[in-house]
Amino acid sequence: MKLTAHPRLYISDEHYEQVRENPELPILRKVAQAVRKQARLYVEDLAIVVDETGHNSHLIRARKLQQRVFTLLVEYKRTDDRRFRDAVVEDIRRMAEWEYWSWITWRQGDARPEAIFDLSYGENSTTLAVAFDGLQAELSPEETDLFVQTARRRS
Repeated sequence: MKLTAHPRLYISDEHYEQVRENPELPILRKVAQAVRKQARLYVEDLAIVVDETGHNSHLIRARKLQQRVFTLLVEYKRTDDRRFRDAVVEDIRRMAEWEYWSWITWRQGDARPEAIFDLSYGENSTTLAVAFDGLQAELSPEETDLFVQTARRRS
């Protein structure tokens, strides 16, 4: 299915162009270095470590994946290095395959996506939307379908 043009979320093409510029301020240079380092670590290590017995572990997992995806997306937009783009898509694929998106439904043993829409669903849906918005123009048909079907099923 071919999607029509969509409105940008809150990150415009101009914003992505800005991350390509060498920062003048020392604090921004330090942040850019930290993003670069973290993105490289994320490509090498897919682990999302969460205490699954802890309170609301599904929300914590969602936020950790969101941090991964946003970091990788920024580094991809900054460098055009496809490793980071591909890692974003794989993280979205992994999120789509999670049986439970909600700690509440996990505790109830009810994996139906329509059982509840809580904060975890909102966090995952935001991650999905921002990643799609940033990559939509270059996704393959199979990758586009991954995003669209995940949104339809879960969001």
